[in-house]
Formats: sequence, structure tokens, C-alpha cells
Amino acid sequence: MRADIVAAGRTPTTSITASVIAALQCQEAVKLLHRLPALSGEGLVFDGMWNELYRVAFSRHEDCNSHDTLTDVVPLPMSIYTTTARELLDRARTQLGAGAQLELRHEVLAALECGRCASVERVMEPLESVSERRAACPSCGDMRRPSTFRTIDGSSAYLDAALAELGVPPFDIVVARNGEGSCGYELAADAPAVLGAAAAPMAPAAL
Repeated sequence: MRADIVAAGRTPTTSITASVIAALQCQEAVKLLHRLPALSGEGLVFDGMWNELYRVAFSRHEDCNSHDTLTDVVPLPMSIYTTTARELLDRARTQLGAGAQLELRHEVLAALECGRCASVERVMEPLESVSERRAACPSCGDMRRPSTFRTIDGSSAYLDAALAELGVPPFDIVVARNGEGSCGYELAADAPAVLGAAAAPMAPAAL
């Protein structure tokens, strides 16, 4: 084992070990789906250096934004492939008021713009999924400027894009907010593609 890697706080691992950890994560997800007791407010830590596996409890900080909860989650018979941001925003404004906007879970890289040769590449992918190597302009080699967004309001240039084009995954929840009011919209039409036979039939919802 290389001493420099250990000194840097990293432990070499194997694909098998990583697969075991992934299997434990899937096991917790399956327990949640079947409404069985699962880790809540806790984490499971595997220390590969000493082969120790133990649980840790996480303390709750009330001023942490990660504990923000939605007022309501509404399942909709909509699909990310056919529903546009404009359609979902219109529903959000009907429910929450004219100032409502949609919040995506990730920042979207809309385009890469080159200041030297003025070329623009449309990307429309989650920022974290785009390699840094793509920042180099293929025409002149200069580093390009990223154009990103994370919210959709009435002035957005992407109102007529399907939610899938904005990186929203199937059967996801898109959050809408207006001041202190909030609501989550579950794109339930994609549930069968994600859950298969486990997807429950959905009662029609008023749109």
C-alpha cells in the first residue's frame, strides 16, 4: 500500500469492495420502498484500512437548508419527455401565485461560450456530469465560459424545453417555490419505466 496515498487520507480499494457498499445502499433503498425500518438520521461507515463497519448518528442543525421540507407533494400524470417547463410553471403559478418559479435539483450547463472566437456550444446537461476537458474550445483551444442556470421563471429562455432536456430524471420531483410557499410535483407518468411492476396504478389528477 502506497504511503503517500494513505497520508493523503485515501484508502485504495477494489471494484468488489465498492460493489458491496453499493449493495448496502440498495438494501436500504429496498427497505424504504417496503416501509421497513431503515437507517434514519444515521450513516453506515466502512473503514477499509482497518476493516471496521459501524453506524454513526448525525446531529440535526435546524438552520441547515438541507432540512427544508415541502409543504405538499402532488403526483401528476405527466412525463418528463412530453411536459415542458412552461406547463409545469403554469401549474405552479396557479397553485402558489404569479411569482412562483421552478427549482431544479442540479445546475444545468446551458452552453459553453468562447470569448476568443465567439463560438457557442449548446450543452443542456447537468453541470456535474460535464468533464472539465470540454471547457477547451475545439476551434481555438481557448477556455470557454460556462452559462448555467438552476431555476425556471417566466423570463427563462428554456420555458418550452421538455423537462428531460433540462436534466430532470424520470419519476422525479420538481420543486416550485414562491416566497415561503412551496410544492413538489412528482412526474408520476414515468413511474412504470422506473419501478416496473412495483408502480402502483395512479388515480386521475385534475390538471
